[in-house]
Amino acid sequence: MNAGRRAVAAACVLCIAGPAAAQQGPSFAELKKQGDDAMQALHYREALDAYDRAVVVGHSDAIFYNRARAQQGLGDYPAALDSIEEFVRVASDDLKARVPQLAELVADIRNHVAFVVVTCSVVGATVIVQGKIVGVAPLSAPLRVTSGNVAIAVEASGYVPLRIELMTVGGKSRTVDARLVSEELVERQGPRVHVDIDGWRVTAFTLGAVGLGGLALGATSAGLVALDTSAAQPHCVAKMCDAVGWSDVNDAKTFATISTVSFIAGGVLVAGAAALFLLAPHTARRMAFVPLIGPGFVGIGGSL
Repeated sequence: MNAGRRAVAAACVLCIAGPAAAQQGPSFAELKKQGDDAMQALHYREALDAYDRAVVVGHSDAIFYNRARAQQGLGDYPAALDSIEEFVRVASDDLKARVPQLAELVADIRNHVAFVVVTCSVVGATVIVQGKIVGVAPLSAPLRVTSGNVAIAVEASGYVPLRIELMTVGGKSRTVDARLVSEELVERQGPRVHVDIDGWRVTAFTLGAVGLGGLALGATSAGLVALDTSAAQPHCVAKMCDAVGWSDVNDAKTFATISTVSFIAGGVLVAGAAALFLLAPHTARRMAFVPLIGPGFVGIGGSL
């Protein structure tokens, strides 16, 4: 358990009991105390369960704050942000004044939350985040997600499911354009393979391809150096060359320079591409590949 979560301790909860209701089972005050005791023991899941049950049987504005701290301890920052914002909205000024550094707490939770705008032209398409259904298209507001790597899926009857993984940054917003492809179109055009490609990774692939091309050029130029050197030998005796020999020698020097520069540039580009692929943030884009067969050719067509 990281230090940030361990900081969510019993001192974080507001010990204000709500009105006791006449009912079977534990009262609001009893359930809230169970939650507070669980927070003291750093059992955040048990605490949140107790607070959720307390909300069903009673109420106090302080419960929103306590739920936020339990959710923060569980690492569910989007839910924690919802709860702490509700506390700020409904709590009295006197109650909010009892919370140490409330503004800093709200800012810290918000810094762990990223916002994703999902657009989709297929009305009623199901939007799934981290394996949990969060709504249907069109969504009325940006999704709140815990910053970091996020898996998003968009599904609709009659359409090929879309899967996207993207890297999000706390406090920042990202947009995902979910362009679903109909299964009918796939049947007409043949098998279609969908690949979700990160924008930075597209750049990495491009740089890597250029780098490999540079390495290939370097190897080719090195081969030409050897050919020109071999061709010059019959025309050069004791380092004295005739016109043909000097031409071959100069060509060999030119190709040697090209080979050296190409090897260096190609190596740098390949290394940079590898670093970019592994370390850069994600910007998800989708590419669809369809086998193409026509007069005199067989290939693969692609589209974003």
